[in-house]
Amino acid sequence: MLRKSVLKLVTFLLPGGYLEGIDRLVELGRFESRSEAVRIAVKEIMKGELRFIKAKKPTREIPIALLSET
Repeated sequence: MLRKSVLKLVTFLLPGGYLEGIDRLVELGRFESRSEAVRIAVKEIMKGELRFIKAKKPTREIPIALLSET
């Protein structure tokens, strides 16, 4: 997980159903908080997209470190 010292506050809008789903996952103990759930979701999207980009057109501009984070 990311160190707290590098976390930045971000405000965004979600459909109510998404937020209810996130809250339910937190209630079930899958995530510690809404923030953790969103961070993990964003990380998984980034990993998938970066792998796709890397496979299509290798470039040094891709932050490869993101691909190896767990």
